[in-house]
Amino acid sequence: MDLSLQLPGNLQPQVPVRGAPVKPLSPEELTTIEQELEQWDAFLVFIIKNIGGNNIDPSIREQLFDLLMTNRYEVLPILAGENNEYPVDPVRALFIETWTRLQEITHSAEEKGIKLNDALRYTSFIRAGNMLLTFDRIAPGIGMEISADGLRRLARILQPTLKADPLIYNQDPDPELRQLLGLPAELPDEDPLEDIPENVEPPHSLLGIITNLYAAELPKNNDLHLLKQRLDRWVPKSSEFDEYKTVMNKLLLVATEQKLTTSIDNLYKPVFRNLVLATALKESCWRQFVVKSDKITYLTSPSGSIGLMQINPYVWRGFYKLDQLKWNIHYNLVAGSEILSHYLLNYAIKSEKTNNLDNIARAAYAIYNAGPGAAGRYRQQSSSSREKEVDKHFWEIYQGFKANDQVDLFHCTVGN
Repeated sequence: MDLSLQLPGNLQPQVPVRGAPVKPLSPEELTTIEQELEQWDAFLVFIIKNIGGNNIDPSIREQLFDLLMTNRYEVLPILAGENNEYPVDPVRALFIETWTRLQEITHSAEEKGIKLNDALRYTSFIRAGNMLLTFDRIAPGIGMEISADGLRRLARILQPTLKADPLIYNQDPDPELRQLLGLPAELPDEDPLEDIPENVEPPHSLLGIITNLYAAELPKNNDLHLLKQRLDRWVPKSSEFDEYKTVMNKLLLVATEQKLTTSIDNLYKPVFRNLVLATALKESCWRQFVVKSDKITYLTSPSGSIGLMQINPYVWRGFYKLDQLKWNIHYNLVAGSEILSHYLLNYAIKSEKTNNLDNIARAAYAIYNAGPGAAGRYRQQSSSSREKEVDKHFWEIYQGFKANDQVDLFHCTVGN
């Protein structure tokens, strides 16, 4: 069935309007923007699962993952209050920026001969989105706008019988999303640690257990529990830095070695070991917990990133358990190691196209820090001064671990 619409002849295409630089948002304004961004993200996940769930082609999965992560990383400066040029309607702005890429992915699937279930429905979905985009650009005043309700109507073209709201936003892990984007269905649950006093001294035998373990040897289950227990709610004083370093370094090595037993080639194992150590030091100075208002709580960044590996709950929504990221240092570390491994194997190695291991490590961290589009950031003159400083600091830390220098937790550096 063809659809035609006659518009007045005097209509001219309009350039999408962005807000002028303004003063920092009020808490109420920021709350409204966050809600709109959450609705957009829920819509995008819904669409990605509908498109990606019907094929298992690795290249299509990679493109969908890239699309999701790129969108999420772009939102972080807004959530952190670092970007004063706010769109009049963030949902509309993100839709305009994303739609072309979404079409490219579906066309790529068609060119590869990948059959989508109910192809007519997918075609109708793309056409409806194109029409919505055209109306918005040419005549936003006629009532065909890009909005939350518009996204709901568009989503139901894919699933006409859908009862639930496709824009519902929640933080629960989504096994389907994890598998779709190339990760195991779930990260293993952590045994909850018993509540212990905040300033408890370590068990008498703990340091002996740790120092007697070889670096490449995994501790027994009860020893790993002691490591996690000692680090739980521990905000080290300067007099405790040496002891804290010993315990934390062992936990970092444990998580790294566990990940190395999976799918990382021998060539890249030294890179991954140093990458985990350096990323944790650069992101949090090896800290999971801090003291605020005389209470111990988990470390957060201005954009909301959490804990030892500074995992952002907005970027990684649907992948990890939020309460575990906050309060379980080992879970936070394992999640960060999984992300680093994914970016190393699927992005950094491919983007460098050589076996220059140092550049691969630098690319992997840049992606971890800013998303899939940042792989070559460390060598680009166009990078901002902040980005250059971040990449420079990481590179200094990484080189220190590569040279087996000592960690300095007072200055958050390695070596001199």
